[in-house]
Amino acid sequence: MLSPFDPVVWDRKRAEQLFNFSYRLECYTPAPKRQYGYFVLPLLHQGKLVGRMDSKVHRKTGVLEVFSLWLEEGVRVTSGLEKGLHRAIEEFALWQSAQRITFGRLPPGLFSDRQQGWEISPGLNKATPRSAFAANGSLSLPSCDMLLRNLFGPSGGIMDHRLLEIIACPVCNGKLYYSQDKQELICKIDSLAFPFREGIPVLLETEARALAVGESHS
Repeated sequence: MLSPFDPVVWDRKRAEQLFNFSYRLECYTPAPKRQYGYFVLPLLHQGKLVGRMDSKVHRKTGVLEVFSLWLEEGVRVTSGLEKGLHRAIEEFALWQSAQRITFGRLPPGLFSDRQQGWEISPGLNKATPRSAFAANGSLSLPSCDMLLRNLFGPSGGIMDHRLLEIIACPVCNGKLYYSQDKQELICKIDSLAFPFREGIPVLLETEARALAVGESHS
């Protein structure tokens, strides 16, 4: 399970050329215009990007709710794939201090004997420290606002702003392109340009502002 800004996927063009995997972060896009979900994470298995998952941790109840899990076209459900996804999802849940996993939409044939989810073994929960999962690449889910501030704000250092190309356009959910000359994110479909301020596109400074703009163009 990869971060949206993992080197495997942050260069959108490279991910499409190498893996035929088109990935955009849709948290700044109004819900009705999203294709997959609010904060979808890519799934890597045996050197291939095999799918993506939209989920949320309910911290008060200790539940990791997987709203939807998609497999890429041509990816077959095998015992090895299911075992790998089971382990990745369970480790991710443990990193979030969850004790139960639930599912919404699943691909046909995946987790067919436990489509409602499962309880995490108490022994595994106690025996595995949180730091172990950090070393394995598990990801804590921040808000999009926090993620951008940490990566691109004044305290975030100098970053390659092409990273922001994986964010979907709030208006059409299409691709954004980084213009180095103009220091803008550009949507060619709607002819919109989002200038930067303190390292972050003005439109994307807050999720609420981006969603409002997206809804105003509905």
